Amino acid sequence: MRKDNRHVDASLVSMIFVVLFVSNWQKCYAQIDSVFYNLQDFNYLTAYTEANYAAYPSIIEHGHTADYQKLKENVKDSLMCRAWGIEQAVSEYAYWFSHYFDAHYYADLPYFWHVCKKRDIPDYSHFIDYHPQPVSKKIDKTTWLIRVPSCAGEFPTNAWFAESVNMFFSSKCKNLILDIRGNSGGNDAIWEPLLPLMVDHQARFPEQYFFRNTYDNRFHPEMPDWMKEQLEKVKDGKPFELWGDDEEGDEDIPSHDAGIHIAIIIDRKTASAAETILRVARNYSDNKRVTLYGKENSAGCAATGNLLPFRLPHSRIQVFYPTTVSSAFLHLDGIQSASGIEPNVRIELPYPNQLTDNTDSWVLWVSKDMKKKRD
Repeated sequence: MRKDNRHVDASLVSMIFVVLFVSNWQKCYAQIDSVFYNLQDFNYLTAYTEANYAAYPSIIEHGHTADYQKLKENVKDSLMCRAWGIEQAVSEYAYWFSHYFDAHYYADLPYFWHVCKKRDIPDYSHFIDYHPQPVSKKIDKTTWLIRVPSCAGEFPTNAWFAESVNMFFSSKCKNLILDIRGNSGGNDAIWEPLLPLMVDHQARFPEQYFFRNTYDNRFHPEMPDWMKEQLEKVKDGKPFELWGDDEEGDEDIPSHDAGIHIAIIIDRKTASAAETILRVARNYSDNKRVTLYGKENSAGCAATGNLLPFRLPHSRIQVFYPTTVSSAFLHLDGIQSASGIEPNVRIELPYPNQLTDNTDSWVLWVSKDMKKKRD
């Protein structure tokens, strides 16, 4: 006699249906949950940026509100339909500021650096052995080379750079090549030994620096001690407080050998504190005596500074933003883009085979060009 298993089969089908339903519901819920958290992170990102990023008010006041709102809507739409994850969303948002206005604003993410910023910065490692090293040496009878790959104070140290400048003076060379290709910044203090040699006159255009005086900026938990000391010198209460002034000490123009010529070699990775020496050259130097050389402009973050980080609540993604901004950026009728500082002389040579501790083809070409201008 055949046993009827129809009720068993029906129960099994029901159990399978329940398992599949629960599994699909959990997946669906997880997807909805991830979108919800991503949107919360993005809302936090935009709110914190708008409230504290030093360059933001000027960007908006100078006619970019519609573009910015469109950016936010596009990113939110991409998050809602799950076309983008939170890392791509944060990167594209940060890149809008970094590309158009201020390369100091960035997301600490591989997607930001390896996808977004590759649109702006050549991948030198694809066609150069690109590992610039500190160098201080005489390259011919009249020319000294100092290569400074970082302003962070470790590679090289500030003491090393000061000694290199002294070595140049002792060499009796009349031409100095300062090679800052690949220098992404650090601290302006490294340049102090060279500044007296750079200044020929008072500032062509006065420039001041302002701190965006918000609660989050003033009481930031990761603010370094030197910034806290600086804050003690400024008033409290205005949206922007005077942070520093390039005109300080302008009345005392240092004396130096006017026969010394300086060439500064840059690339698209020359950024931040490395761009400070370029601003000094543009604002205080005779451009016939101090000349900028390069194939591309510098990185484009000379108008802001004093970066601090914040983290998004769920993803814990870290974003860096400047708390200070220059008067040139803050008050000009039209904001210049983050296209960087343009060299006086465009180097039309191919990229050298390597940029390490060698005297490469660009250095030799610049040396010849400096001699030619003297003749």
